[in-house]
Amino acid sequence: MGISKNIFYNLISQVPQLLSGILVSILSTRILGPEGKGIFGIITYDIMFFGLLMGLGVNMAASFFIASKQTDAPKILGLGLYHLILNTTALALFLFGLHLAWPQNSIVPSNDSFSLVFIYVIVAFALNYFMSTMSSVFYGSKKFKYLNRSLIIKAVVNLSVFGCLYWIHLQSPLGIDAVILASLLVIIIQSIYWLVAYIIEFGAWPVLGKSVREQITLLLSFSIIGYFSNLLNFLNYRLDIYIVESYTTLDQVGFYILAVNLTQMLWLVSDPIAGIIKPYLADPKFKPVRIRFFEAYQRLNATIIMVLSIIGWLLAEWLIPLLYGEAFRTAVIPFRILLIGNFFACSSKVYGVYNFVSNKIKYNLQATAVGLIMTISFDFLWIPSYGITGAAWASNVAYFAIFVYLVAVYKIKLGLKLSNLFIFTPSDFKFLKNEQRS
Repeated sequence: MGISKNIFYNLISQVPQLLSGILVSILSTRILGPEGKGIFGIITYDIMFFGLLMGLGVNMAASFFIASKQTDAPKILGLGLYHLILNTTALALFLFGLHLAWPQNSIVPSNDSFSLVFIYVIVAFALNYFMSTMSSVFYGSKKFKYLNRSLIIKAVVNLSVFGCLYWIHLQSPLGIDAVILASLLVIIIQSIYWLVAYIIEFGAWPVLGKSVREQITLLLSFSIIGYFSNLLNFLNYRLDIYIVESYTTLDQVGFYILAVNLTQMLWLVSDPIAGIIKPYLADPKFKPVRIRFFEAYQRLNATIIMVLSIIGWLLAEWLIPLLYGEAFRTAVIPFRILLIGNFFACSSKVYGVYNFVSNKIKYNLQATAVGLIMTISFDFLWIPSYGITGAAWASNVAYFAIFVYLVAVYKIKLGLKLSNLFIFTPSDFKFLKNEQRS
């Protein structure tokens, strides 16, 4: 199957996930309320941060080395098994020790249900790492049909579980504990799918022993710069949440998290484009047409995001209160502001792929470092005075700075031409159409 068809089918498979994501967000938000939304959002970001911090970029590198035929799925799975056990144990000890020393902390903002939150964070961390490993294996092996199916299954399971939960909530009001349990059930079902998919497609036991050491050397030599880049990128996207928590109230955190989550639903367009073109552009056989393909897909991505952002901006004032309740009208302004910066963030996701496949990941690290400097500077300058509105504008400054840096690298450091950055053209369409026949 050609790259364009893979992206098309992946984007189509994102549609049910997008729709279910919106519906689940509505249902869970109505159950949680503004303050509960803030607490659950912080717990979710904690899991993501720990996963990124302790993952060392290994799964990111795995897809590249599998695609370039330098390793294979059983070897990656062997390394992943050791890494999973070590990280999960370390995280459990850290969180338990932190709770004993500092019961009221920002990592677990609600002390009422620590045991449940503790179990949720540990299990979700472990299973998310497992699914990330599986995803990298299937991406690198270009087994995209399993990735597409996983999105559809996730959408169906999410909607079914949270639909039932909301029905129960209408009979007798629920709270954050119920949302945590429902989220845990969804993650467990997703993990079972990936385990079954691996058995069907590969069926080989993880390779352990001496091979693990070889895989560590191979992957870390490549991934360490990308790891720090992704870590800084996470801070660019999420640090403002914790600063908003420090300077405002949990309900304001809830409003801001809703605005952030709604804008980042557009990543469901950019992430599959970036993810699918990566193994193709990393393939040596693809090098002669690498630049032309990359630029066509970058413009396709930018055009789609631009159109969806305009639609979102126009509908926000009417749609957000209608779907999430009048209590969340406060999220409209930061949502509209964030759409501006998110457009550049989505473009940066695709530009970063070119540095990745060109083995120039250091430029992604430099770009995210610039963005983090902007994030920290403007967050502390604007959030204390302007709250979540200031946080949204600070994010825009950071996202735009990252984009400008990546474009400058593309032009100056890599010596490539720049013309049309954002508008998908008829010649792009013709080129991609012809690619399907080759």
